[in-house]
Amino acid sequence: LDDERNDLYIHIDKKVTDFPFEKFRDIAKHSDIYYTPRFDVRWGDFSLTLCQLAMFKAAVERGYRYYHLLSGVDLPLKTMDELHSFFAVHDGKEFIHFCTEEQTAAVVHRVERYHFMRLRLSRKIPERIVGYGITAVARVIHMLGFRRKWESGVRLAYGSNWCSITHALASYIVEKEDWIHSHFRLTCISDEHYIQTLVENSEFRHRLYRKEKDDDRLANMRYIDWTRGSNGSPYVFRMEDYDTIMASPCFFARKFSAKVDPEIIDRIYAHFRKVETE
Repeated sequence: LDDERNDLYIHIDKKVTDFPFEKFRDIAKHSDIYYTPRFDVRWGDFSLTLCQLAMFKAAVERGYRYYHLLSGVDLPLKTMDELHSFFAVHDGKEFIHFCTEEQTAAVVHRVERYHFMRLRLSRKIPERIVGYGITAVARVIHMLGFRRKWESGVRLAYGSNWCSITHALASYIVEKEDWIHSHFRLTCISDEHYIQTLVENSEFRHRLYRKEKDDDRLANMRYIDWTRGSNGSPYVFRMEDYDTIMASPCFFARKFSAKVDPEIIDRIYAHFRKVETE
């Protein structure tokens, strides 16, 4: 990713106390690195959406053709020349994954009910008990027919939060920050809903790269293996997956882990180092 055509915006979780910010910044020889406001991010909590909004806000101020949202367990599968050429050809398209309407209907409780993920996932037992208690009350209220209020005609959508989007859409997301807060705060896994819902209810739905069929895993050009995953997480790639991964048309893949298999990470890195010197 270290390329003169790229700037890198990095979020370091607020729970991390010993990150070498300046040393890490010096690793990049061609890209400028910008650290975004730090959040104590918890799985399923609105804090992940806040983190992403902060990154979009910081990047939009400088303005780019495309914004690629990546996690710390992603790796690129193409050279930067290939990436920039592809997105130049498809300039104006939005690379966003959407689940099917049936899949969305199955998780509508995420946004119709109130969730207190930060309390529920707290390491402090009393806070966790309170979180589960409040969530149980919210569930009963939901069963009695009370729902979170949405504007008439707004269609909920759902999919992978990892995306590649244009400056126009990134700016639109930033402009809708208050709307996102009012509709997705105290929901569950809001990061998989807010971008898709904004796009589904705007003219940006006509700019999608692929939406001939829902749940199209090429829609966001990320290679992710859910078939071998477990506990709601994607499969972590191993060395035996190398040829399959590198043959993919996707530009990024996840997940990788140096603890599970560092060899595949090293081989992908070595591949691109070789390409650069040829």
